[in-house]
Amino acid sequence: MNKVYIDQVARRIIDHKYNTKTYYQSDIDQATVAVSWTIAYLDKNLRRQCLNSAGSGICDLVWKHEDCRAIMDMLFDLTQDEKYQTNDWVF
Repeated sequence: MNKVYIDQVARRIIDHKYNTKTYYQSDIDQATVAVSWTIAYLDKNLRRQCLNSAGSGICDLVWKHEDCRAIMDMLFDLTQDEKYQTNDWVF
């Protein structure tokens, strides 16, 4: 595993602990922080890699950009946010 990413997730967990002012965090709290980091990471990569999605984070050419479609499908699966849903776009 990439140690930089592990360090970033660990820092987010620590930051969340201090922001909520609770020193006990359940497994759910830690998993939520890790999934939130993953969502932010995927969204950032989508915006960087696709010039079409630079502003909004949404690629409307998923019928042509298989990589964008894969990332957006993962983001939809993680967030259930309709802005990432691609199933209705391509038949």
